[in-house]
Amino acid sequence: MVSAGDLGWIEVYHSLPSWTRCFIVFKKDDGEWVPNAKYELVNASHVRPGFRAFRIKARKLEFYLTNGSKHGWDDNQGKNYHIGMPGRYVCGQGTFDRVGEADVAECERFLTSRVIELTYKPSTECKKLQEQ
Repeated sequence: MVSAGDLGWIEVYHSLPSWTRCFIVFKKDDGEWVPNAKYELVNASHVRPGFRAFRIKARKLEFYLTNGSKHGWDDNQGKNYHIGMPGRYVCGQGTFDRVGEADVAECERFLTSRVIELTYKPSTECKKLQEQ
């Protein structure tokens, strides 16, 4: 049987009721920082009311969270959050705990449920054809 640790899944759960949105700024496995507002935590109220989640395949993760405003940061009191092994973590409001193994099925479902939005703008030639 393959455990979540063998697959390198990290789940981060966060809850701050006053935030309407929550973004994660991170670097995984000592790589480069991923910029702000690129990844938004997704609703995870099915795990616990008010929870938002971020899931990633990684062995290590350093991160902080923001609500998108310059005054809304959760950065572990200026030290960032550091995860040194795969698993499920809960952070925010003064807590940061590893609470168990990551849910592999939930992580894989997250990968396959991403939505891609395409915007199409017809060229002026198409508009001319439509007008004829």
